[in-house]
Amino acid sequence: IDGIVTRSDVGKLPVRLVAFTLVTHLEVVMADSIRQKYGDSSEWLQLLHPDQRKAVEGRGRRRKNENLHISLLALTDLGHKITVVGKLWSLSDWEARREQVIVLRNSLDHASDFIEICQGVNGFLDRLSLVEKWIGELSAETD
Repeated sequence: IDGIVTRSDVGKLPVRLVAFTLVTHLEVVMADSIRQKYGDSSEWLQLLHPDQRKAVEGRGRRRKNENLHISLLALTDLGHKITVVGKLWSLSDWEARREQVIVLRNSLDHASDFIEICQGVNGFLDRLSLVEKWIGELSAETD
């Protein structure tokens, strides 16, 4: 036995770090899949809701005005990527469960009680399992 993990260990900093890393990995895999499909084109913007598209394009204009040439994909947030990838690969539950992953990510990023925000240990573990599932689904679609 290397160690015993208790339910209270789930709320500790190392778990927060692992969970945040997993969500960040999902975001990188999503960006890579969008790039794989569209290259340098910004056609993927058409998969966003109009308000989301406006937000991303507005960020792009502001960066350009600051002489910062950053791709629009780099200016998207997690929710934007979930929307695009869910539609791009016809992954059924992505849009429906989008908010759960966003709340998980935000609760991990900010100094908050991520266990409470995710409605307990089971809710946290369910969302973490969802992130792992999505990484697997996306990897299968892009291979």
